[in-house]
Amino acid sequence: MEMLDDPHLGVQGAAIIALSGIAKSKPKVLVEVIPDLIKSLRNKDSKVRGKAVFALGIVGRIEPEAFVEVIPDLIRLLGDKDSKVRGDVADVLVESIEMAKSEIAVPVLIETLENANLKIRKHIMHNFIGPVSLIKPEFFNEETLLILTKYDSDEELRYITFYSTKRVGKPIENKNLEDIVSREIRFDDGKQKLSTRIEDILKKGPKKVLVVHNIKDGLGDELIRIATLTQAILDYNPEIEVTIYTGRDYLYDNERVKVKSIEGKFEEDENFDMVIDYHIDYYNPGNQRYSKELERIIKPWIEKKVKPRVYLRANKATDNFVYEKIEVDGKEIKITKGRNNVYDPIYRLSAEFGLPFKVKEEGPRTLIVGKENPASNNWWEDNVIKKNVQNKPIAVLNGFGGQSLMKGYIVISQYANAIKDLIDQGYFVVITPNGVEGGKEKDANAVVDLLDKKDKQFITITPEPQDSPKLLKHVVAKSDLIVTVEGGLMHLAYNLGKPLFALQMRGSGDFSKWLSYARSDKQKTITTGEDFAERIGERKVEEKPATEKPVVEEEPVTEIEEAAKIELEWWEGKRDYIQDEKDIARMLENGELIRLKDGGNYKISPAMKFKLATSEINSFIEQIADEWVKELENQGIKAGNKLMITNAARTTEYQKELISEGYHAAERSSHTLGVAFDVADKYFPAKWFNPENFLEAWECLLEKMVCSMWVY
Repeated sequence: MEMLDDPHLGVQGAAIIALSGIAKSKPKVLVEVIPDLIKSLRNKDSKVRGKAVFALGIVGRIEPEAFVEVIPDLIRLLGDKDSKVRGDVADVLVESIEMAKSEIAVPVLIETLENANLKIRKHIMHNFIGPVSLIKPEFFNEETLLILTKYDSDEELRYITFYSTKRVGKPIENKNLEDIVSREIRFDDGKQKLSTRIEDILKKGPKKVLVVHNIKDGLGDELIRIATLTQAILDYNPEIEVTIYTGRDYLYDNERVKVKSIEGKFEEDENFDMVIDYHIDYYNPGNQRYSKELERIIKPWIEKKVKPRVYLRANKATDNFVYEKIEVDGKEIKITKGRNNVYDPIYRLSAEFGLPFKVKEEGPRTLIVGKENPASNNWWEDNVIKKNVQNKPIAVLNGFGGQSLMKGYIVISQYANAIKDLIDQGYFVVITPNGVEGGKEKDANAVVDLLDKKDKQFITITPEPQDSPKLLKHVVAKSDLIVTVEGGLMHLAYNLGKPLFALQMRGSGDFSKWLSYARSDKQKTITTGEDFAERIGERKVEEKPATEKPVVEEEPVTEIEEAAKIELEWWEGKRDYIQDEKDIARMLENGELIRLKDGGNYKISPAMKFKLATSEINSFIEQIADEWVKELENQGIKAGNKLMITNAARTTEYQKELISEGYHAAERSSHTLGVAFDVADKYFPAKWFNPENFLEAWECLLEKMVCSMWVY
């Protein structure tokens, strides 16, 4: 491992990436060099620091116990001067600490709090200790919680204490902790703890709750808003009855839940103890209201006639799923902003109200499948039980994109390979069409047709959802594993407490936002560029015979460093291609540019502020690309024919997926107008790090952007 001490920064970076590549099959190699990686975290070059963070993230995934010792060093990097390094560190810490779920991690985090500044303390409490307390409440005893009182940040300790005690039925004996977990509110009739007031309103005797969901958006959106909170309400009091007005009257099945069509007649029963109103109160050209008439009458009816003691309102405009109004006995309740995760507002509200809610695989979940459905049972018997003669565990596989085809498999052979992987791991596979174009039953049959006859006996296909609306939730509830792209089925599986593998595709949303962070060991995310079969089956990776050739050679490293140097020098002389504020002002005035209201709205760059008014830039791109290639060749570097779409026009996840399909990708870019040239030195998976592929991968020095419409 002498290369980690090499004075040449490129060699150090290459060594770290090479180690990361072989870590999957030889994890001990990476663990042995942890001290060297920690040393690299202090390297003056931000790229080397970033690569060290990347490698330590892999340690967190494959050897979580060994990761614990590097937590303090990584936390110190949250103050790094390079914003990319800071972001990478935060991502690695969140993922690895949650994956480690190690009791050792908690005292290490607490020890780090002692020497951290206020900003870092807040970050640790908010993003690390908070999630761990929800995922592994057993790691937190009263002694640990009392130590944390010294570092309370923005009332975060209230949620940490509730998550690790009352949520799981653990009593609190210490009065200080009891005061923290249940805050006092000054009501008109005097002070009282908020959770005690909620108990007075909802806990005992027959109670009635109304939920109105007048938002016509995705299945997953509705489940996020309704499932966790309503299940908690049902569990809170066995005599509570809930009425739900929704456009999906097939979605909920519980003896104490009345489900009514929101497009039908609205019954103005005025005896509700709690009302939750999900609505749209702004101009909505997409027509995402089920009922305009109900929207017109509901708010005044609730506030003037019903006057519920507990009143929640949430607006579609707040796509982070926060509540715009929380009132208890006329007193407005303010809740501090939590993590940027759509489930977090529900968790924090439930903690404030003292409602124990379910996460991970906790059960039972009765809101959605609390009653048997004979038609679904019959389908299951005929199409799964009778066909699954070997009594294999059953996996649901949903690989079709819903609202966006890009959320699913575009190449059906890849979908077929995923089915084959599941079958090889011993599963009987249920394929679920989604009924939209590109994901219909005929498309599912086309995927299955690519498989061998011997595999087809282990497959069945559900009807399209519109043909049997209640079937899918019962299939999910009865299955052993759910493998799905991001969307409604992912949230359905999570809210049924099922083992879940969520597939990250090029069109997926950010899982750190759109999937609950409170997941079990069997609820994971999978990047499709990773080895799908190994993650699904958790089978042991076969050791490959050692090779006599070195994994890393100096030549490509030198070329990368030289190309980077040439790139910087070359751009210095290209002032004509780089815009400053005066150029942008002139182009706006001339109509060449259009200013965008929301920078970064196109998932390309948070810095993106303008859009070109014409497409005349294409010839300009060709000119720059030709000049850049000639410059490299003049400097002795052969660029070859390795030009493709740049990472300026795709997300990191999309980049990783391109790699899985055999393309190359890049870490950094130089941009002007719509042109980007990238030096490829990151995001290469393990398969590239063998003698046959290594040189080819590192020869990929250039990418040319073909979607030329953005100004930075």
